[in-house]
Amino acid sequence: MPELVGTDEDDYLTLNYNGFVPLLTKAMQEQQTEIENQQKEIDELKAQLEMIMKMMQSDMSDKTDNKKAENNQKPVKLSMATVK
Repeated sequence: MPELVGTDEDDYLTLNYNGFVPLLTKAMQEQQTEIENQQKEIDELKAQLEMIMKMMQSDMSDKTDNKKAENNQKPVKLSMATVK
């Protein structure tokens, strides 16, 4: 930003700090937009993860229920030799 640099009466370089305000403001706005976009993506990913976890739990529950049903349907054979 060469337009923000000047010289004083002793030929020292000076910097117009007020000229940085609009640049910094714009940079902060862009940064905030990026943060908001990232938060939106995080929220979407959390929702997807929650849905996947529920599907997995439901699937596991179904398999457990099916296993229990299979175990209840199998005939149990006992012989007197096994009972003491």
